[in-house]
Amino acid sequence: MKVWRYVLAADTGTAPNYEAPCLTLALCKPQLRQNARPGDLVVAFAGRDLHENPDAIIWAGLLTESIGFADYWRDPRFQSKKGAPPRVVDNIYEPHPGEPDGFKQHPHVFHDRDSKARDIGGRNVLIFGGPDVWVFRNSPPVLPKRFGLSMGNARRGHQICHIDETAWHEIRDWLSTPTTNGRCFVAGNIAISASHQGAPSRSTRRC
Repeated sequence: MKVWRYVLAADTGTAPNYEAPCLTLALCKPQLRQNARPGDLVVAFAGRDLHENPDAIIWAGLLTESIGFADYWRDPRFQSKKGAPPRVVDNIYEPHPGEPDGFKQHPHVFHDRDSKARDIGGRNVLIFGGPDVWVFRNSPPVLPKRFGLSMGNARRGHQICHIDETAWHEIRDWLSTPTTNGRCFVAGNIAISASHQGAPSRSTRRC
């Protein structure tokens, strides 16, 4: 199994977006979105503004689907991920023949015209619609070193590695097991679990 690890600089609800029906990654992280495939595991570690420990996890999930921006805009499943500010959504690129790049950008709280080329350059929207999605947000647990997925002191960019089936099951069991050490465990319905975490952090850093 391929594992994508990256650092989330700011958890604004933009990338990823936690609105129902599932967690999606449509903005920022263009290389990840362009190259990740269904069945890959994505693990997002906390940036400096989110947690003092670089091994703290904001969210993790098994990728179930990758679709283009035009399909994302039209898909009835994701109409709830549209909306004007102050809502924080990620379905903001409408297919439009009058635009040089083929897309009209709708207003967004954090992404302006300067973000457009980077966003649509990722080509795909990643959808995490299965049961293997974990959102921790304001109470991120620290991933044990024994799993070998640490990004060390890296606080930006992404890294790729591979794990076998045994390692995947061990990591999934760890992510899925509530503890009594103050860690906030949520999984399943992202719309509900994200709301349990409190307000997302606000930062001038987008994602």
